[in-house]
Amino acid sequence: MLSRAFFACGLVILALSIALARAQSSPPTSSFRLAALEFTGLSRFTQAQASAASDLRIGDTITSSQLTMAADRLSRSGVFESVSYKFRTRGEELTATFAVVENKNFLPCSFDNFVWFSTEQIDKTLRLRVPLYAGLTPQTGDTQKLIKEALRNLLQSNGINADVDVIPFSAGLSGPVGGIQFRVTGIAMPIRTVRFPASSAVSEKELQTAAAQVIGRNFSASEMTEFASVGLLPLYRQRGYLRAAFEAPQAAIIGNPPNGTAPEIALTIPVKEGVQYFWDKSEWSGNHQFSTDALEKTLGMQTK
Repeated sequence: MLSRAFFACGLVILALSIALARAQSSPPTSSFRLAALEFTGLSRFTQAQASAASDLRIGDTITSSQLTMAADRLSRSGVFESVSYKFRTRGEELTATFAVVENKNFLPCSFDNFVWFSTEQIDKTLRLRVPLYAGLTPQTGDTQKLIKEALRNLLQSNGINADVDVIPFSAGLSGPVGGIQFRVTGIAMPIRTVRFPASSAVSEKELQTAAAQVIGRNFSASEMTEFASVGLLPLYRQRGYLRAAFEAPQAAIIGNPPNGTAPEIALTIPVKEGVQYFWDKSEWSGNHQFSTDALEKTLGMQTK
């Protein structure tokens, strides 16, 4: 009889344990005040950023559906590989804990032709309006859309009636995506002047002659960077400035055009010329059919 009593008591304890476990793992069936919001697994992002992205606020009354929607919102951002949550209640208060695994694949962001704003202004705006923006963006998910919308709102709030395109780009023609470019579209920004400060080995006049083809074109930092590499660097290479390099193109709006009108651009492309190199000599090996002298003459190089 004693053993049967102990057995019955054990069944009661087991049943109570299962009921308690279910109560803690199942979503609350009524409303609770959110007393605390915790995140585990964060490294790139802060608790404050994750909290803002969840759209849950301490002190608000929440239901089970809001916890599920918060987890879904975090998942759709593309910032996290996985998102799960659990909670505990005490009276009318609830503490939610989200366990996340951060995505390892993020891409740098570039802002091609936002000529009205500095890089610092754009960065500050995005960090305020896109909680999970940190200068990078996941390749998939909603974060790129949120960045685009924040940039469009920035333009509109400054009286600039334009749109924003999102353009993935790679380092090579067929390489993997290496970054995400955001570009203003729907408004002209023609280049009217081009300057090359710090140029001496190649005169500014010669550089401006070579750059005449970009006058009248709409400004694009990425396109002007490519033009400097292809259209201007050979002028330095021909003179032996093998390490000459152009810095990032800088655009300034000419005058003070009314909001919403096409801004005319004064373009500046700074150059670091480096040292000039001269031919010294060449060394040959493996030449059996042609003599070294014959090969030297073929090169046509002369020492200084």
